[in-house]
Amino acid sequence: MSGRPIEPNRFGLIDGKGQLDRKALRPLLTQGITAIFNGLDSSSGYFWEEAVKLEQALGAVVSIDAIGSFGTVCGLPPHYDDRDLIIVQVAGRKRWKILGTPVEGPWRKRTMSVPDTVTDEFVMQAGDMLFLPAGLYHQCVPLEPSLHLGALITRPCGADLLKTVQQQWEATDPELASRLYVGDGETDFQQQDARLKEALIRLVQEMDVTALTRAWLAQKQRPVRAGLLGAGKKADDGR
Repeated sequence: MSGRPIEPNRFGLIDGKGQLDRKALRPLLTQGITAIFNGLDSSSGYFWEEAVKLEQALGAVVSIDAIGSFGTVCGLPPHYDDRDLIIVQVAGRKRWKILGTPVEGPWRKRTMSVPDTVTDEFVMQAGDMLFLPAGLYHQCVPLEPSLHLGALITRPCGADLLKTVQQQWEATDPELASRLYVGDGETDFQQQDARLKEALIRLVQEMDVTALTRAWLAQKQRPVRAGLLGAGKKADDGR
C-alpha cells in the first residue's frame, strides 16, 4: 500500500463472478488502504437519482464516485482532474492541500510538473462541501478513516460540438465532401485551400452554439424519470 495502487486480481479481490470479494478485502482494510469506487450512479438507484438532480440543476453531465480511506496514508499523489468536481465529506476528516493555479486546457490531461506553492490548506469533516475547478492540483490526506463523494461535472467543449455537426456538414455541404488532392501536378492548391476554408468559415458562422450545446446535453444526460435499469444502459453507452 503506502500510496501505491493495488492490483485487485493479484490479491484475490475479484471472485469468479467478477464481483468484489468482501472476505478477501477485509484484511487489507486493517492495513489502511484507500478504495476508489467509480460510477456509483450506474450501480445505485439512489445515486442515479442524485446524479439526475445535479444534471438538471447544473446543465451538465454528472457521474458520482466515492473514495474511502481506512487509515491515515495518502491514497493518491498530487493531481488535477479534467472536469469540475464537487466534493462532499461523508464521514471522518481529511486534510486538503490546493497547489498552484488551474492549468490551461485540463481536458488534455498531459504530464506536467506538480506546483510547489501551497495556495490553500484546510481540513474537511463530515457535512463539508468543496468545489474544485478542473485543472487545479490538489491532494488530500485522511486524518482518520473517512469517506467522501465526488460529483464529476462534464460540459461540452467546442470540439464536442464540431463532432456533433461533422456528419451533418458532410451530408449537406458538397465542398466538405470533396476529396483533396496533393502532388498530382494538376490541382490548383491555392484554389482548393481557399474553397475549403471558405466553406468551413461559413458553416462555423451558421452554427447555433446554444442549440448544439442543448442537443449534446439531451443526448448525454439521463432521462429525468429514468430508473436503475436506465443507469446501466447509459454506462454501456460509454458515458
